[in-house]
Amino acid sequence: MPRTNYARGREVEYKAISELKNKYYCFLSHRTSGSHSKVDVFGVSPSFVFFVQLKRTKDGRFPKKELEDLKNMAENLNNDSVVFGFWVWQDRKGFVKKVMFVRSEKTADALRMLDDCEIVLLGDNQ
Repeated sequence: MPRTNYARGREVEYKAISELKNKYYCFLSHRTSGSHSKVDVFGVSPSFVFFVQLKRTKDGRFPKKELEDLKNMAENLNNDSVVFGFWVWQDRKGFVKKVMFVRSEKTADALRMLDDCEIVLLGDNQ
């Protein structure tokens, strides 16, 4: 029986939760299944709270508007400890793009030490 899009998307969510736990030291990570929100998974580490939107594609392309929408949401929350992520999973390749929206250079430096991801500094720090 072929896997449904729902099952494929759920598998990507579980892979993201695994990365949050292993790379970002989140002691609590969970899916927001069925919420239909902009955030698919979240994680809590000793230093940060992560909210991540995931996209699964066959060719690595994704809607730029969704990236902008998440950036706008991140800009509206003025908290240095909150990190918004936009991660793209390409079939047969894994995570091919990770964009992290942060509010402080200190947060950006900490994330650079943990993973090779694109950092977007928000607010007055740009």
